[in-house]
Amino acid sequence: MEWQKQLNDFIIIGELENANPPIIAKGALLMDKQKNGELSRMFSYAGNYHVLTILGCVLSGISTIFSMLPFVCIWLVIRDLIQAFAAGDISLATESTRYAWIAVVFAAASILIYFIALNCTHLAAFRTATNMRKTAIHHIVTLPLGYFSQNASGQLRKIIDDNAGLTEGFLAHQLPDLTGAAVMPVAVIVLIFP
Repeated sequence: MEWQKQLNDFIIIGELENANPPIIAKGALLMDKQKNGELSRMFSYAGNYHVLTILGCVLSGISTIFSMLPFVCIWLVIRDLIQAFAAGDISLATESTRYAWIAVVFAAASILIYFIALNCTHLAAFRTATNMRKTAIHHIVTLPLGYFSQNASGQLRKIIDDNAGLTEGFLAHQLPDLTGAAVMPVAVIVLIFP
């Protein structure tokens, strides 16, 4: 059968591979599984919005670096105070106030940049989930009516919605957080060994 030949060459949508016959993606969004990884498959559903996912991840990494800089400023304040106490005159700690304000600026910038990063990833994730749902529904309407006597339509809808929702959660939240988690150790090493 034609769908069995396609099954060997192309991607099966989520849990629908256990359906009879398996539901596979068709049309322009169909990707060859040997050439593309999971993330590029998701990007194909995002269209031009995949740029927002990349931008959001870059901004998340920058936000992670900015969130570490207040700790450096606090260390500079403590160093300034210890040097002033060692000299016996607290009035020598003139830079402490400046370092404290720099720490506040970096903390506020980190929050703002992370907010912008999450807005970017959410916009891309919503578009990706919508396109995944549209592609799956478009394919379902092309199936023969006998297919629905073996597979409940509510179950198919649940599978499509749940998988699209999981993809949305990954792209909107987990991917930027993973980027931040990857940037953090590198930034710590750079700060420790300048």
